[in-house]
Amino acid sequence: MTVDSVAQKRSVIKPDTLVIGIDLAKHTHVARARFYDGSYTRPVKVPNTRAGFLALNEQIGAWKARPDSAVIVGVESTGSYGVNLVRWLAEHGCRVVLVPSLHVCREKELLDNGRGTNDGKDALIIADLVARGQYLGFVALSGACIELRPLVSLRARLVREQTGWINALHQTVDVLFPEFETVFADLKPPSARLVLGRFGTVAAAQAHSPTEMRRLLARDGAARVSLAKLKRLQAAAAESIGPRQVSAGQERSLHEMLETLATLAGRIASLEAEIVRLLAPLAEAEYLMSLKGIGAMTAAVIMAETGGLLQYSCARAVQKLAGLNLYQNSSGQYQSGRHISKRGRSQLRRALYMVAVQNAKHGWPLQPYYAALVARGKPKTVALTAVCCRLVRLLYALVRDGRCYSECPPKVAA
Repeated sequence: MTVDSVAQKRSVIKPDTLVIGIDLAKHTHVARARFYDGSYTRPVKVPNTRAGFLALNEQIGAWKARPDSAVIVGVESTGSYGVNLVRWLAEHGCRVVLVPSLHVCREKELLDNGRGTNDGKDALIIADLVARGQYLGFVALSGACIELRPLVSLRARLVREQTGWINALHQTVDVLFPEFETVFADLKPPSARLVLGRFGTVAAAQAHSPTEMRRLLARDGAARVSLAKLKRLQAAAAESIGPRQVSAGQERSLHEMLETLATLAGRIASLEAEIVRLLAPLAEAEYLMSLKGIGAMTAAVIMAETGGLLQYSCARAVQKLAGLNLYQNSSGQYQSGRHISKRGRSQLRRALYMVAVQNAKHGWPLQPYYAALVARGKPKTVALTAVCCRLVRLLYALVRDGRCYSECPPKVAA
């Protein structure tokens, strides 16, 4: 937030503008109005019900200097508690803005030189920060982005859960059949998990010949497992340090994990198919995916987290949303290094970083830029962060100009 932008936001507050701060909660919100002369109203409790919202509308009407006075409402980020109230206020003609929780926390002691806090005090601080122009706008979602965000969020949660179960599966295999992973290094493919379900213990791997093992696996659907691989698995079982006999509980645990992973894989695949369907008619998604390294899921994350790059005035705004904007501390002769703020959307930043890692490889579009930074002595992590920022600028330019990526830059009209 630069000084210029704060001044611009402050200029929006006119003498007849009503500024309201709301401290959000699960059951009862607290609202306070701030007038242009610096005076405040007493705290007003707003139940998180329709009746409470209607009462707040009447109170806002009573607080206005004129019936057509503009209303700007500041809220603190509190997860899902205020989603319905924010939507209600926006539908009833109020402009709703976001006040960072960190600003509210640091402002508490400045208000009354006291460390205490309560809902009325927080609402007052929020209103004061809005009046001073220290707020952020909400990311506007429309069209397919409204559908994409919950799907992308759910997919990310399922992928995290899947990773946890795979880690647990590795731990179980380390106990029951440690040598299994010398033959099947990756347990993620369905064929590897089918083999593990059938022959995941030392005794099961030794109970049948490789030919019989392949027949059983073909019946289960793992037809791509070669006979040579099954022979290596049986040889590994003969030399295994794993137990020859396992308890029923251990076998049950192994099969439950495999069934859970199969279910998760199916749910993730279904979500990805729906996400691809939503992306298909979007021209912006096509522009994003034209760059090597950005697939449908990465494009979906970018669209869901930003609401579409076209609604931003410049690429720097997107960088700030992703927490990639740089800051530096300096005082007197001391000057620190530059760091990214990491105060933006972590899922967007993670997606951009993974694309940057891919682009650090030889033959990828941004690899020359990365190599030049490393050659200048920049640490690799710093170079990757710079690639992330350049990636944002490139994607923003593609969407702004309405074109797909090309290795040859477009010709500038004379």
